[in-house]
Amino acid sequence: MGRGSKEVYKSNAGVRTFVYMIAIATFALSPGHSLAQVLDHPVITEVYTDPVGLNDGPVGSDAASQHQEYIEIYIPPCADLMASLNCNALNLTFYEVEGDSSSSGVELMNYRFDLPTLQAGATGKVIVVGWLKYVNDPPTALAGTSNTRIAMVNGQVTSTGGAYDFIAINGNHFGGGVTNPNFSAVQAESFIAIPNETRSGIVQNGSGAYLLVNRDALGYVQLCDDKNLTGCSAAGFCRSDLITACSPGSTCGDGSKCLPVGAHPVLPDDTKGLSTSALLDGYAGNNDSAFKVDQQPVTCMDIPGNCNDLETILTNGGAFSLLVPQISIEDTTRLTPTVGNGYARKYADIAKTTEDAGVADDPVVDAMESYRLIRNVGPFYPTPGVAPLSTSAPQLSVAVDAEQTFEVLSQTVGRPGVFAASAGGAFDIDMSVSGGTSSNSFVATFAPGMTDANVVGQSFGFPSVAVTPTVGAAHLSNASANVTVTATNSVFGDPAVQNAAQAITVTATILNPTTGLDKNSLPFQTTVFLAIQPLRDDPGVLNEFLASSVGAFIAAQPNAAFLGTVGNASFLLDPNGDLSNSLIWSGMTSDLPVIGEECTNWINPPSPAGTLDLATTVLTSAEATQNPMVAITSYAGSVTQNTVLLGLKCDDNSGASCAGLVIGDGCNVGAGLCIADCGLGATTNIQAKSFNHPDIVTFGGAFSPTELVYFADSKGVTGNLRSGLSNATTSRTFELLIVDYNSFSTGNNRYESGLTDDFGIVVEVLATEIGAPVSPGEFIFLSFSGGFQGADIDMLVGSAGDVIANLIFLDLDNLHDQLGIISLERIYVIDGSGSGEIDILEVFSLNPIGGTQTTILSSVPATGRSLSRSAGNVMRLTFSQDITVPAAGEIVIQELLPSGAFGADLSAGFSVTVDMASPRVLRIEDTGAADLVHRKWYSVRNTGSWPGVSAFNVQLVVQVGDADNDGIVSNIDASAINAVVPNFGPADDDRRDIDGGGSVVNADVGFCNTNIPSFPVAKPMGH
Repeated sequence: MGRGSKEVYKSNAGVRTFVYMIAIATFALSPGHSLAQVLDHPVITEVYTDPVGLNDGPVGSDAASQHQEYIEIYIPPCADLMASLNCNALNLTFYEVEGDSSSSGVELMNYRFDLPTLQAGATGKVIVVGWLKYVNDPPTALAGTSNTRIAMVNGQVTSTGGAYDFIAINGNHFGGGVTNPNFSAVQAESFIAIPNETRSGIVQNGSGAYLLVNRDALGYVQLCDDKNLTGCSAAGFCRSDLITACSPGSTCGDGSKCLPVGAHPVLPDDTKGLSTSALLDGYAGNNDSAFKVDQQPVTCMDIPGNCNDLETILTNGGAFSLLVPQISIEDTTRLTPTVGNGYARKYADIAKTTEDAGVADDPVVDAMESYRLIRNVGPFYPTPGVAPLSTSAPQLSVAVDAEQTFEVLSQTVGRPGVFAASAGGAFDIDMSVSGGTSSNSFVATFAPGMTDANVVGQSFGFPSVAVTPTVGAAHLSNASANVTVTATNSVFGDPAVQNAAQAITVTATILNPTTGLDKNSLPFQTTVFLAIQPLRDDPGVLNEFLASSVGAFIAAQPNAAFLGTVGNASFLLDPNGDLSNSLIWSGMTSDLPVIGEECTNWINPPSPAGTLDLATTVLTSAEATQNPMVAITSYAGSVTQNTVLLGLKCDDNSGASCAGLVIGDGCNVGAGLCIADCGLGATTNIQAKSFNHPDIVTFGGAFSPTELVYFADSKGVTGNLRSGLSNATTSRTFELLIVDYNSFSTGNNRYESGLTDDFGIVVEVLATEIGAPVSPGEFIFLSFSGGFQGADIDMLVGSAGDVIANLIFLDLDNLHDQLGIISLERIYVIDGSGSGEIDILEVFSLNPIGGTQTTILSSVPATGRSLSRSAGNVMRLTFSQDITVPAAGEIVIQELLPSGAFGADLSAGFSVTVDMASPRVLRIEDTGAADLVHRKWYSVRNTGSWPGVSAFNVQLVVQVGDADNDGIVSNIDASAINAVVPNFGPADDDRRDIDGGGSVVNADVGFCNTNIPSFPVAKPMGH
């Protein structure tokens, strides 16, 4: 990126569909590639840009940085070079051409380095082009003498030891002439502005094409910086058409700049500028938010109104469009993807498709298979002078400690992948992680996880460490451990692994959020937890769903098909239901409405008076208002009021005029493309599908999968192997299951990746506890794992493989525990991308009202509230079905102790009966002597011992005298009791009968007064 270019990486929220592809699958070489092909020309092997946000040039450089920016080139042995290259006198030039669409210098050369004449030699040679050290700021001279110049690589060196040749881009500055005998200077260079470009550097993180050319080729053109016209013609041409003659520096008739001949490579046209016959190697970094690595080359005509960086110099059909693959500069390996520190070719001796006559040129294959990003924090580090070959020894590389930080969800065992790589040659290695002693065993413990086997050379590896949060670990608490990453050969007889054991520190942060976030990132309502379980196409299994633990669980329920919503439950539970037969199953999915169905299938059901309707709930959600690019679409019936948050979606089902309508992506006013109003007036509808499942209880679900699952993080992303939310086993129970079908055709590539399955979930409340902050019929737009209210799931990705379906589990307990929601009427799946890509095969209630599993619905007092008596406290628990009295030990009553522990079981001192007024109510009365102590917390639990009843945990605090149930004992309570004295016939659970004597008299007032004041009691940590 040269002068006038963007200095800041353009945020790319839309690229999240590709963000984690590297983390979920190891790239394999294309069938068209073979190892160790004879390379017959020089290639660019590394371009390093130095730390992001720091100085790239030598002046004011970061003292902690081993390197300043450099360019690395590999020259094959002389015997291998093509006949047109003189191995004893190679004349190479390195160009960078500006491709940033917002730069004033787009399409022009940023810099040129004419390398001195080189000899190839009998063996391969590595050339490093970089900076020499300056003196002073601004610089006044080169550091050292003519014999002691300092190269700004490898910790600042005066000699390379013969391992590689160093060529100084600034070796001729300040009369430097011939530099240190160990170094040489460029023969000629483009203009370098001092001091600006010696501070900022010249290799930037913007969009630009790197070209290595042969100066001896007939198609070579010497390009010049517009501030240094030496060697360029005095003639000029108008930039607008690249044809009209003009005087350099003047302004053309259309206002465009007159450029000197040689300042513009004219890459789209081989007949005018730099010709493909001169090109030896090239690639381009692209930082445009619209760039997708699998869609290149691209032009403005392909995406009207949404121009892409580099499209004017690497345009579709242009001279270098297929020869210069474009690489995203985003580092996809981070939990929060960001800009990398440069690029490297994976192997110097494996030809790209553009270098292999046997394979058609394919920039997508080259971009994804031949290059990777380098990072100062590893595991692929900048390595000037080292160009790995496929025959190099295998080598383990592990990222720094700061990169080994993970999130792990409570009630799970997370298996985050330690960030490592096979940084050597093309030999497979196996990676594993030893356990380590936890720095805080009250937070989490650590153990060996899963081995990452057969990690191919020059690719990431993610051996995992098993992290088990301790019961009661606080939300966002941390623990760390020192572990060792070890690598061994996958194949006996391969060269020994280099640096095969490396010690690092891993750190886990425990997640146990109870609230989501509003638009200001403040706590809001609550959050739920979503996990996916990929079902892979197993040739040995006819019905993969039925073979899963949840399939077996549902099948074991009487009338199991009742649990489904869409109508496909009986087919999913059929042992002969072949899920791989997409001809049957793909036609059975309940798909979301798409653009073009605004008038028929988009919806907006009303809600109770005083609450928001569905569309307004979606459009005013925290994520929608906090992030204008959130991919949730809406449609307002009036054309002039149309609103779509991700850009206006257009359709041609209307002859209505688009006059006055602001047209966004893909719309063409001239063609009359706009959305019909459908006679809906100003009504706003959204792309969503309603599922009226069997009414579902939000808590106490009976099912927990035994397989590995992948929880969504707070941003809705699944499948990141660096997160402890992936490859998790869990004791969490789930109340809802959505089955997403992935097979859509026959033959190769017949399974969706899940990368574009983008959706949000709204639930409709059915019943609530007394005093709940939400109402029956109200819509709640869910957040996940503590993220923004209304967050969408950005992708459905687990591990690699042919995923035939995704099982999407929802743990809804917090809806009850935080919002008092007992049950749900229905759910709405909201389209997050506008393309309706999630294919819903079935929605199952795993915890239905009236199902075979009896579930607690409510309690009196409600969980979290107080018991007011000194003796004879009465509790009532209401269940979803008729119950019988549990046997001794099937429910336990215990004091809550610190760190999530429980005291002795006190249930022997309680009378447990079925309430005479209702066969669904369990009455529990304290009949012992002082079993429950003032200002102590207690739990009434079914831990799974009570047959047919879901686990539950009702937690209550004893506040003797709390007549008004506000958690405090005060004069107000004494007055409330005194107001009804005497009362000789109160209800058996009347809170004003403080001593439990069966009447409300002055003695009860006295018991209350004894405890005034008694302020709220904190629940012991861990509960």
